[in-house]
Amino acid sequence: MAKMTLLEMVKNILSDMEEDVVTSYTDTVSSQAVAEIIKNTYDNIISGRDWPHLYKLFKLTTTGNGTPTRMTLPDTIMSLDYVKYNKKRLGEARDRFTEIPFVEPRDFMRILDDREDSDDAIAIVTDPDSQVPLNIYTDRHPTMYTSFSESALTFDGYYGDVEAGPRLTTNNTQCYGRLWPNIIMSNSLYFPLPLEAYQMLLEEAKSTAFLTLKQMPNQKAEQHAVTQRRRMSQQAWTIRNGIKYPDYGRKGKGMK
Repeated sequence: MAKMTLLEMVKNILSDMEEDVVTSYTDTVSSQAVAEIIKNTYDNIISGRDWPHLYKLFKLTTTGNGTPTRMTLPDTIMSLDYVKYNKKRLGEARDRFTEIPFVEPRDFMRILDDREDSDDAIAIVTDPDSQVPLNIYTDRHPTMYTSFSESALTFDGYYGDVEAGPRLTTNNTQCYGRLWPNIIMSNSLYFPLPLEAYQMLLEEAKSTAFLTLKQMPNQKAEQHAVTQRRRMSQQAWTIRNGIKYPDYGRKGKGMK
């Protein structure tokens, strides 16, 4: 089966339901309802397994001079695989992106609390959520990070002499993880799914549309949906063997 646009899927389902022909998914109440069912079905499929095509490179976002070692994750992050930071040396042109290890909050705070706050290389900054002081280095690149919240990472230092500002910077980050796809509904939309999953999307949406809008089951669509679910379950197992899944060190927001 070739990939189908949103409009093509809407037309396919409306045809089986013996509804009016449309030229846009917004034409009728039924076509809009079917489009919403397709979108909800897609969301359920995406959230049901770890799809390799959702893993992307991305950058962290700086949070300002008052929180120089705190950086935020994208709103769409589902899981984090690794974080790298550019440990470029003073006066050096080449980049040195190096993976930064995650440390549990308890161990992170123990290490920071053991630092001498009288050291000239130490700056005391306040965690904005807890108002707890953090002893961070200002003369060296970060060596570890932790997370005290669902949306931000906290590092243990920054190298003020090589940074563009007195803080960690976005362009020096390099991360990889699973992001929820940003879907903008349009007639020409191709849902970001592997080709082999499109039949499952169509058949599950069709089965749901018949039950929701016609108050009757579509046995053929349901049978096809079950077949596709089994097929994709086997396919996902095959793919999974070649993927390294993230160990973020904590649970929450879909993170592993």
